[in-house]
Amino acid sequence: MPYIHFGRIGDIWKHLPLAEYLATVRPNKYVESNSASSMYLLSNTPEQEYGIYHFWNNCHKADYLKQTAYYLMMKNFNPGNITTYPGSSAIALNLLKNIDCIFYFYDIEKDSINNIEKYTKQSGLKKRSHFYITDSINGIHKQLDEFNDQTFIHFDPYDAFTPNSKGISYLDLFFEAKNKGIMAMLWYGFMTTSDKKDIYSLIKKKLNYNNKERLSCVEVFLSSIQENSVLVNPGVVGSGVITCNLPSKLIEKTYCMANELKMIYKDSFVFDKYKGDIEVELIGY
Repeated sequence: MPYIHFGRIGDIWKHLPLAEYLATVRPNKYVESNSASSMYLLSNTPEQEYGIYHFWNNCHKADYLKQTAYYLMMKNFNPGNITTYPGSSAIALNLLKNIDCIFYFYDIEKDSINNIEKYTKQSGLKKRSHFYITDSINGIHKQLDEFNDQTFIHFDPYDAFTPNSKGISYLDLFFEAKNKGIMAMLWYGFMTTSDKKDIYSLIKKKLNYNNKERLSCVEVFLSSIQENSVLVNPGVVGSGVITCNLPSKLIEKTYCMANELKMIYKDSFVFDKYKGDIEVELIGY
């Protein structure tokens, strides 16, 4: 199924931290679980208006956001009016192209993998890239022993918590990567505070409290989020980024970026009708 969420608020609270992580840690292997396409043409949809267009038109208010790898990359792709949105694969390829990094792209859609393969060829990075049209849970699970603490895995599933046919979920795979010392980021979305609480409980159950390392997560969500219903949906009501084995300074940066995002969304509107203010929560496990 074609990816339709590009340029929406959930993508911003995915690619904003992702770009900062990659620009900082500069891994020698980058793995992406759900790659979709490399580049997208924006079309001024109401969801994009609340997402990337609002972000772009209000970044001048936020000194820190203007210095982020995400903002600078968007500016590079759009020297004039903003018309193009890079997917996570293009973000990774561009940020890591000048170091000795190998890329692994997974997706179940052949068209998506073909699109990325074409982009790597145009970018001169095809020889350093591997492509897999398969269930990325099983595929990455088989490869985990090939990866080390210089590997970064970007888990970006539609559903992070439901096990596949072999009983493994993306959250399970995230924790396997964590225990092997691999750097990883898991993005997840939620629609209600009830969903939010369920996710928190599930993650806590998965943690091994004998491990001295604790996990941190930063969530961004609409102030109008409801307990069990959806008042307005600009693509996703809320989303979280949970990471492991990253430098502590990046957790601080993530929280800073989220709070500046909150600032530029103050007094905004979704679909010109609903309040678009957002809340930020730093969750420690």
